[in-house]
Amino acid sequence: MSPTLSRESQQAKRITLKRGRETRTVVISNENLRDLGTPVLVGKDVKIDGKPWSVWDVQDVSILARIQIAQRPAPTPKASPPNPPNTTPNPRKASLNGEGRLRSRQMVALSGASTRQIQWWHEHKIVIAHHEGHANYYDRIDALKILVIASLRRKHVCLKIIRAAVRQISAEFLEPQQDTFLVLSGGRPLFVQGASTVLRAAQSSKDGIQLLSISELVEKVNAAYQGALL
Repeated sequence: MSPTLSRESQQAKRITLKRGRETRTVVISNENLRDLGTPVLVGKDVKIDGKPWSVWDVQDVSILARIQIAQRPAPTPKASPPNPPNTTPNPRKASLNGEGRLRSRQMVALSGASTRQIQWWHEHKIVIAHHEGHANYYDRIDALKILVIASLRRKHVCLKIIRAAVRQISAEFLEPQQDTFLVLSGGRPLFVQGASTVLRAAQSSKDGIQLLSISELVEKVNAAYQGALL
């Protein structure tokens, strides 16, 4: 609460008094003069502090009678905006939802892809999320597909080849088996098992191959769903 001042004034008399060579000026409110019971006139003698004085001059003046201090409400401080939530994905803090599926933000942490990328893949029906209310969820096979897409995009593989590779991914890839690799040769995606098969594909390719370990990605997905990573 901050104070405000209001001033009230009242009429008074400025009276110049003389006694011999001594001059004195006093200011008396009209209200107090009325209490004296006698008018103060020039040339009239009055007593002040028990001493006689002669009234030499009388002038009307205004005096400050009272100062009032009122409290007024202080302006309400503006509320500071809340700190924006930290949207940076943290793989160590993400957690598995209770139904054994991963949310979009958890897929961001797991795959390294951006939220917009995952949404774009959903919108273009490359990997379609499961809906519950306003939330998107991904099961294990969808999570594997997203990891494959994100890995191939980092290798600058075109979308046409990525679509062809993703269409071949099925639930069988999640079962324990020999090391599985995705081999890209001559613009064609090929899933093979075992290092020897990869070697033969490399020897028969004229343009060389690009290689992606599906088994490593499966381990990453399984670790996420077991709570080892997320």
